[in-house]
Amino acid sequence: MIDIVFTIKILIIVIVAFLVITAWDEVIDRALIKYLKLDREEISTWLILAIIATVLLLIIIILFNVEAHDLLGVSETIDTQLTGQAEIIKNGKVIHIKSP
Repeated sequence: MIDIVFTIKILIIVIVAFLVITAWDEVIDRALIKYLKLDREEISTWLILAIIATVLLLIIIILFNVEAHDLLGVSETIDTQLTGQAEIIKNGKVIHIKSP
């Protein structure tokens, strides 16, 4: 049976998370545009911001040892099917093992 209260709670969390992400995106965009003295209407401005965001994402992935599929929303089940490896966590580190 569907738990309506739980579903509503999840929807509220998703909506609030979307608002937070959107607000911080706008703050960061405006700060970078102001700091780099860029024109908000130019496509080159958004290309520069996209490059900066991509570099930051890659740095975060490397520093925190996050797998890209986790950020892109690909589930672990699909990852296991594609790679033939499962993941377990030992001592706070992700270890890949062959799937049975």
